[in-house]
Amino acid sequence: MKNKLILVATILSIVVSSCIVKSIHPFYYDKDVEFKTELLGTWLDSDSSKWEFSQRIFQESFLGAEKKDKSYKAVYYEDEKDTSYFNVHLFKLKEKYYLDFLPEVEDNIGDKFGSIHFIPTHSIARVEFVGDNNICFFWYDQDWLANLFEQNRIKISHEFIKTPGSSEEYILTAETSELQKFLVKYGSEINVFEKINFDSIINLKDELKIHNTIIEKMESYNNSDENDLIYLSIRKIDNVE
Repeated sequence: MKNKLILVATILSIVVSSCIVKSIHPFYYDKDVEFKTELLGTWLDSDSSKWEFSQRIFQESFLGAEKKDKSYKAVYYEDEKDTSYFNVHLFKLKEKYYLDFLPEVEDNIGDKFGSIHFIPTHSIARVEFVGDNNICFFWYDQDWLANLFEQNRIKISHEFIKTPGSSEEYILTAETSELQKFLVKYGSEINVFEKINFDSIINLKDELKIHNTIIEKMESYNNSDENDLIYLSIRKIDNVE
């Protein structure tokens, strides 16, 4: 077994709230999807919450043979009693990597009559593979999207909804082709990775120094006037054969 120290920079607090950008349709086409083993493993944050990424195994029919595809099963453990399940696709668009998260309704809610009333939505995160053993990613959030709409800077198919017990939010209804144009055109506005010279960080060699340096760079950018996103840092011990 080989131990690897992996960093993830993410706005994890946004994941457990309603503040992420959501879409009815996926942000990827099958042709865009890739599978990287670097994403497999268990990711721990400072509050001992964790993510587990494994290759997705599924059955196309009842009692059918088990199959694998190029997607991941992601399990998020906020605590011992609060667990969330996602089907995640890693895809590449204009030389940049993204993660498309789709909740598994039956796993999250159970096989109940009420569960068929829920429509799962896709969320989107930018991801950067830094060297062999370091990964950073963050979600796009509602405040950023709301500002674009309020400033009349974008025209993309959407609905503005309010559900009981939640805040008002935008739900994107655009087709995948329109979603990808949106990511390419506006995604760079909050692309914190462009602010960091990863090549110089990788040259540090030592995994802990890499981790601490990226945290420092993220915090520096997060405290600047141009950034209104929230970034948290997560370290991970990944046991890989």
